[in-house]
Amino acid sequence: MKLSRVGLLITLTFTAYCMCSAQDTIRWSPKYSLRWADFQGQRDSSSIHKAHTADVIGYSWRPTKGSFSSEVVCTFDRQKSWTITTDSLLLVHEQDHFDIAELHARKLRKAFQGYQYNPQTAKADIANIYAKVSTAWHEMDMLYDQETDHGRIKEMQLKWDNKIRTELAELEMYKE
Repeated sequence: MKLSRVGLLITLTFTAYCMCSAQDTIRWSPKYSLRWADFQGQRDSSSIHKAHTADVIGYSWRPTKGSFSSEVVCTFDRQKSWTITTDSLLLVHEQDHFDIAELHARKLRKAFQGYQYNPQTAKADIANIYAKVSTAWHEMDMLYDQETDHGRIKEMQLKWDNKIRTELAELEMYKE
């Protein structure tokens, strides 16, 4: 259940991610599923939705000899995520939002690996790669909410569950 994801476009760097308290964020892991207790933020009073997942894809990079190294992380922000329900089906929908973020973190790792490093343009090139992946992430997130009616259309929710699982599996080699 999201507000306009375009309006929430997050362009945090890994440095900003590191400044967050470990208790305020959850790093994406295939071994951990979100629980309603993780949604600790205050409800947006202007929202018509019952929950909101605030996820972040952060990255850092540094030049190395003739190339660069990077780190990409996908996190869930407990203090900016909120709920007014304990509906288990809605929790699955919100987990899928987090999984869509991880899917795009993997796409970012893949794009960084495929980048032909140019020291003169690297800063702008890497920022552009991130911007493209981030835009695709937010577009997919909005389409997901639109097609599932924020998790209310059960057959579409199941289709998206399968789509997300399949795409995560296809990019398994780019997980952290």
